Amino acid sequence: LTDKLRAVVSISALKNKKLENDATNTNKIYKQFEARLHWQFTDKWSMRGGYRYRYRENDNIDAVDSNAILLEFVYRPL
Repeated sequence: LTDKLRAVVSISALKNKKLENDATNTNKIYKQFEARLHWQFTDKWSMRGGYRYRYRENDNIDAVDSNAILLEFVYRPL
């Protein structure tokens, strides 16, 4: 975006299949979306914030999802 403001968006998905004769594991599907902003407001201080959504689906269990809001302040005394 600018020298002091950056944005990152990531999307990932994974499908995990159980082995044919494995009774202990299940097929699983994982999905994740994340959007972040990083603002460098001085040479030493920056702020990062974002949103993350995760989803997991199993054969034997109901699907679950989660949401998170992330905020961090970073100090680098260089």
